[in-house]
Amino acid sequence: MRTEDLKRAILKMFKGKEFYGYEVHKRLASEDVTVEISRLYRVLSEMLKEGLLEYRWEKSQLGPKKRIYRLGEKGRKELNKILLDAIETVHTFYG
Repeated sequence: MRTEDLKRAILKMFKGKEFYGYEVHKRLASEDVTVEISRLYRVLSEMLKEGLLEYRWEKSQLGPKKRIYRLGEKGRKELNKILLDAIETVHTFYG
């Protein structure tokens, strides 16, 4: 899967929710998106640098702190753009 397509798939799953990296991996797998965990973390890091995602640290009961990801302002705008593009495609097809 191309990196841009993977980023779009990740953005779509957030919709007001927060996840830690391994949860993102499991959700992608449940949607038949196969990605190595190391590649996923590289893509998540890129998305942080681009402002698509933000994070916060959360204490773990058993082990190190977890980085919890959520949509950043730019990510919310990009997700809105994805949804508007989908609506336009449907209108064009049925119009």
